Amino acid sequence: MRDQKRLLRQLIPLSMALFAVGTDGFIIAGLLPQIAADLDVSVAVAGQLVTAFALAFAVSAPILGALTSGMDRRAALLLALAIFVVGNAATAMGPNYEIVIIARVVTAMGAGLIGAAAFSAAAAIAPEQRRGRALAFVMGGLTLAIAFGLPAGTLIGGADWRLTLWAVAALGVVAAAGVTVALGPISLPAVTLRDRLAPLREIRVFGMLAVTVLTLAGTHVLYTYISPAVAGATGGSATSLTVVLLAWGVGNMVGNMAAGRLADRFPLGRWSRGGWPPPPSCSGSALRPPATSR
Repeated sequence: MRDQKRLLRQLIPLSMALFAVGTDGFIIAGLLPQIAADLDVSVAVAGQLVTAFALAFAVSAPILGALTSGMDRRAALLLALAIFVVGNAATAMGPNYEIVIIARVVTAMGAGLIGAAAFSAAAAIAPEQRRGRALAFVMGGLTLAIAFGLPAGTLIGGADWRLTLWAVAALGVVAAAGVTVALGPISLPAVTLRDRLAPLREIRVFGMLAVTVLTLAGTHVLYTYISPAVAGATGGSATSLTVVLLAWGVGNMVGNMAAGRLADRFPLGRWSRGGWPPPPSCSGSALRPPATSR
């Protein structure tokens, strides 16, 4: 029981960091009309802020993750959170569209590194039999942001969208404080970019990645423009839009919690043709290299 409580204290700031990332990554979608009007661009052009963030996140996450893989995980997280906070502050103060979109790219780079560092830290500190739930708990920060952080941010942004970005920056500061206090040093072997991309050569991994990409693409292509898309049903009401976002977010949160428990109950090896253990690239040792943590 004591070990479980200790693990929980270590996982909470990681989940909080993902909560900040999730709120930041999705919040622009609920604020597009306000941002477009303030920056004097069309809603379609304002939507490219989401595209720029997503592309920068996708490209930078594996690269920065590889470059910082030899760093202590706590130090990597603090660096990522610092970039994230600076990016959000710059977005909130951006006087024009060009500055804001550059700030979103910087923010995305910090956000991508946060994800890489947080998940590797969680996998390293959690015992093998609880790893699925530990990763789901950290991921829960992201789904919690979709369920509650995003609707709350949309309401705040109804008054001034820049206030929401300041609030997200504050979340990053709180997460950094939590990481500093609760998370001890975690040393992992350095991993090159080639090593990180190597699992893509396995058909099972590539298949799961393809399904994930298609699922998320189907969701987020519409989600980016959810505010104008449901304007007819919500009547342009920020409160009604918040209810829609809340319903979608709660569904994400419930599914994530169930997935974590199922991952621990039905390990990958049970379904592999060769039985247990699974191939080395999918084994627990690959997911969690030897780590030292205080």
